[in-house]
Formats: sequence, C-alpha cells, structure tokens
Amino acid sequence: MINILTGANNAGKYIQKADENVMTILTGLEAVNNTDFTKKIEGMDAIKPFIRTINGLNGHTELFSNYRVWAVEDGDYSDAPTTEENYESWMYTRKGYKIKDKDFSLKLIEDAYEKNLPLSELVAQRVKGVTQWYAQEYTPNVLFEPLMTIPNATQSASYRAAPVGFLNNTPVDQFILKPGVTDLVRNHYLGIEDTATGVTFYDIENVVEKMSEYIDVSDSNIIAFATRATLAKLKSTLAYEGNQDIFARSGVPTENIAGVQFIVNSYMPKNKILFINGDSKSLITKIISPKADRVGLAIVKDSGWTSMESIKDFIGAYYKVMPEGYFVTERHNGLWLDIGNESTDQKVGGPMSDVGKAEIANHGKILKARWSRNLI
Repeated sequence: MINILTGANNAGKYIQKADENVMTILTGLEAVNNTDFTKKIEGMDAIKPFIRTINGLNGHTELFSNYRVWAVEDGDYSDAPTTEENYESWMYTRKGYKIKDKDFSLKLIEDAYEKNLPLSELVAQRVKGVTQWYAQEYTPNVLFEPLMTIPNATQSASYRAAPVGFLNNTPVDQFILKPGVTDLVRNHYLGIEDTATGVTFYDIENVVEKMSEYIDVSDSNIIAFATRATLAKLKSTLAYEGNQDIFARSGVPTENIAGVQFIVNSYMPKNKILFINGDSKSLITKIISPKADRVGLAIVKDSGWTSMESIKDFIGAYYKVMPEGYFVTERHNGLWLDIGNESTDQKVGGPMSDVGKAEIANHGKILKARWSRNLI
C-alpha cells in the first residue's frame, strides 16, 4: 500500500486507471520535484553551486577528523610527537511541514457541485496554488534564511561548535589559513567606517583581503549578493576606473569591483552585502531522506491508497513538505558587510554593530514568514 506520493513515478500500478484529475495532481508533484526545477526559480541559479546535499535520518551525525603531520630532525634524542588527530561532529535535524488548508476533502467535490464548476478546474487551481507556493515562497526562502542566522556565543566558540551562521569572533585552526596569517580569531560580520562617506573601494578590498587569507579562497573568485537598491549605493565605488561590466555565472549582468562579482538578488536584506567564496561547494548543507520517494513536496494519505482512479480516492489526503534541513557548514566561506551602519570601532573592516546583526536576523525571520505560519 502507498501512503506518500511525490509524483507519477512512485504511484505504481495505480496510475494505469488514473483519470484526468489524478494525473493533474501527479504531474504537478512531478514537476516541482524535478531536480532541474530549482534552476527556474529567481535567485536560485547563482546560489545552487554552493549547496551540498546529503542523505540522512533526523539526528544524522557527521564526523570530522583533524589529522596533522609534522617532521622532526632525525636524531637519537628526538621524542617530539609527529602526528596529532582529533575528532569533532555535527548533528543535523530534519523538519517537515503540513499544508492544512489545501487538503483533498469531500468539501472540494461538494464545492464543484454547488458552484456548477468542473471538478477538474478546482483540482487544477489547488495544484497550481500549492506548487507555486512551494516554488516561489518555500524553496528560495528556506534556503537563504540560514545565511541570515547570527550565531550566539556558544555557537561561535569554535568552528565546529554548531553549523549555524558564519564565524563570529571565532577561534580557528591555523591550518585553514595561509602561511603568515596570524589572526586566529575570525569575524565575518563587518561594518563600514563612516555612513556619511558611504561604502568605499577600501571596504570591498578589505573584505577580499580577509576572505583570501584562508587557504582555500582565491582573491580572484569572490562573489557578492545584494539587492538592486543596495548596489545602487555603490555608485561612487563602481566609478573606479578598474571596474568593468561582466556576466555572472547566473547570466545576469553584474559589476566587478576589486575582483568581486556583484549579483543582484532580491532575497538579501537592505544595506547588506553577502560575500561568498566562489570555489565553495558546501557553504550550505541540505539533508534529505535516503529514500527518493520521501523528498520534496508530497501528498500524504495516512490510511493509504487502494486505488487512484478519481479525486474521490484522494479524500483525506494532504500536501506535505517532506522533512529536510539546511545548515551553514563552511562557516569561513561567507561574510556579511553592513553598509547601512558604522562598525563598532568606526574603522574600515571593523565589527558589525548589534543593530546591523539584528537587521540581518530580522530579515531572515521575514523570509521564513513568507512560507511558515506557526500559531502559538
């Protein structure tokens, strides 16, 4: 017996007798769960290369081993250790979300009868409404929201303290930094020197220098996301003679400043710029079910299906986003610059103010409110 559907591909033998309404439901699920579907969502194409997807159950643990090797002078009295190994781990959780008001109930059939509307029309409207919500509200907002979570003191105690946010006055291992870098306490939430003067070329160059101090970051492959209005405030910086118009990886014309590709993205908070290492492959880790038919948007019928011939067989079924989770895992590969508030020390590259951090966090809550409504 089947009790979860994510498309026609897992409807089994029941699809053979499915009518037009059932096929509308199944093809709608099939479309949004297609791996290429997210490429069509505004703002997703440019961020997708930085997402790593793993399979795991709720509470999945990822183990990290730090193994170091040193050489010592060959001699009879050399007893210094030549290796060091320690382990750290992260636990990932998954959550699912039920869409209560778009279930398939007897009322749907009764409405079609009383309004003299074809049942197929109401079914199509319902399918379109849910799939558009999943594509336009849930999918992009649930992805960008973790980037706007500010880690607290406990989560910032070490790199592996928690897969939450970027480094926030966090001590790091010297081996993730290039030789000669001595600043082992890293802060990836920065402000500008003077809001009256505004953001300058030196603010951007400072970010490039800080990020390229990591061993896996190249100063020639850093990209930045900001709203169109925020980028407009960089007008004086963009006038710098070394700038040129180029095409970003998303195919959208952007500006190049100090080797940074600036990409317009409407999901970013006002007056904030998100910088990302262009070589990152797992800035964000997405955890999903090991079972392919338990991933994405689904229709669930707790009692299961014994047939799928018509909409009547779907009475009691409801839409559900299957459990998944999103975490910031390469915490050094992202950095926020606040150009709307001065840094706490009023210096180029100084720490972001608490006001600036709160604005980022609040914007993350706004993104979540676009798709989630939890009544307390």
